[in-house]
Amino acid sequence: MKDFWSYDKDAILKQLNSSENGLSTKEAEDRIEKYGKNVFEEKKSTSKFMIFLSQFKSPITMILIFAAILSIFLKDYSDGVIILIIILISSFLSYLHESKAKDAVKKTPFFCKCYIFCFKRWKISRTG
Repeated sequence: MKDFWSYDKDAILKQLNSSENGLSTKEAEDRIEKYGKNVFEEKKSTSKFMIFLSQFKSPITMILIFAAILSIFLKDYSDGVIILIIILISSFLSYLHESKAKDAVKKTPFFCKCYIFCFKRWKISRTG
């Protein structure tokens, strides 16, 4: 439904098979059975190991890994090892930051509780 605010009220009610009085309890139950409850599905979370591996996808990190391997191949071991240590420390810190952020996002629904008030059969009911 594009630009829903510009549609005629009667056309919307007809399209949704509803009326100004809303749905009957039976119709609401039938729609819940047919379409399911109006809830968000929880996305499958990424494993901690995959979060850590994703820290190495950055182009600058790949260039540094290539430079470290090249340094070790050219027998400049100290430079290669130092570059690898810096990459590992940076990736570990980025991993910590990202995993804490994902944990905070997971906890967000527990901090806010949403209620829906609806007017049905001349009564106000609360869900949620």
